[in-house]
Amino acid sequence: MSQKGGLVFSFRGFRRNWTLIDYIHGQGSFTDSFSTQDIKIKQVNLVLLSFEKNRINFAALAKKGRRVVTGKSSVRFTNFVDLDEISLSDISEIIEAQQYNRLKDSFKGDAYRLPLVTWEKVWNAIKRIKPGVAKELTKLERLCEANPAHYLQKSYEVVATEKDAVGVCLDIFGDDRRQISTLWKPSDDDKPAPFLQSLEKAKLIEDTIIQHDHNVFGDWANDKRYQIGAVEFTKYGRKLTVINANRTSIEHTLGVDLVYYNHKYKAFVMVQYKRMDTDDDSENNKAIYRPIDSSYHAEIQRMQNCLDNMPKYSSKAILEFRLSHNPFFFKLCPKITFEPLSNELIKGMYIPLDYWKTLLDAPETRGPRGGIQITYENTDRYFNNTSFVNLVKDGWIGSPVQADGQLSKLISAGLEGNRSVIYAVEAESVDDMSE
Repeated sequence: MSQKGGLVFSFRGFRRNWTLIDYIHGQGSFTDSFSTQDIKIKQVNLVLLSFEKNRINFAALAKKGRRVVTGKSSVRFTNFVDLDEISLSDISEIIEAQQYNRLKDSFKGDAYRLPLVTWEKVWNAIKRIKPGVAKELTKLERLCEANPAHYLQKSYEVVATEKDAVGVCLDIFGDDRRQISTLWKPSDDDKPAPFLQSLEKAKLIEDTIIQHDHNVFGDWANDKRYQIGAVEFTKYGRKLTVINANRTSIEHTLGVDLVYYNHKYKAFVMVQYKRMDTDDDSENNKAIYRPIDSSYHAEIQRMQNCLDNMPKYSSKAILEFRLSHNPFFFKLCPKITFEPLSNELIKGMYIPLDYWKTLLDAPETRGPRGGIQITYENTDRYFNNTSFVNLVKDGWIGSPVQADGQLSKLISAGLEGNRSVIYAVEAESVDDMSE
């Protein structure tokens, strides 16, 4: 529990409140501005939200943003737990009169920080009144007060990479990636779990999705033993389905692949994530990737086998033009840390497979002992998150048309290599997915 107590925010105005509640249920977050000097808002805070007089509607997390005007800062609210309109009179029956009077006083302004003792009594009273959400409230506590060191376990690297892959998918799709941090909740035992499995709205794949994309993904997708979870996003009549598949436990997962398929351009791209190591012997502790991990050569062969079996490009259709028909990329990441409340993508270098082969043969990538080491300095050129997303979004890069028959083999091979596969399907409409 917070050492400084929690915050109570009161919102007034019927029309405005319904708009904010729509944001809560639709987007999973909203931002408002408050005078934050008096309440001394921390980076992340436990909060209670009131949209009706003498009632508490939601528990949530609040994060301080930028100052918008003199004395006011933006505050972003996320990770809501619906309390179904708890009345102050219900709480008054559980806590002492002195604490209850302080709670009532908190409703006189827009924002108020309750003293620690009062906050704890109110928070515990809410758990008693609404036992069905007590577990969710405990998860909010853990999110608010989690020690960053808790997320340094090796398995959390996989979770962080899966989260980044989902974020990249949303950027390509053109939706707000911030919603994924608002949907994530820690597991009941607070141990690492696949990222999509921990999303509130995630579910197992429905048979209708499989039927729509059977021609793309093949028979393997009917085996629900490998399905971790799926989540759907819609925007302007378009639909994005993001699915996580894995054949092993997260503790034994060797890495993450992102596969993105766009029905409009009939193209897919695949990104394979690699963590760079820090060279402690160098002056600047520069990040280095050395292709010596046990699965590396098998992964390269998997990509090459797929390329060898792809149809040759021959169409002159406008939507089928590509700057490159090689769909394979590595994303080298100098730092992979799971930050559950962060909205940022992992920084890294996207390197196309063709250029990767050039780098392997280049004298610039040879280390002092003749080994290959890829760094920011000797790579010279690469795509960052923004440039990669834009190229995929507009269909400038990706597989040639009719190559989607290779997707099932590609994904199956990744699963056999004990990799977590995040694959996404973007379509203009549900009907487009059956074409």
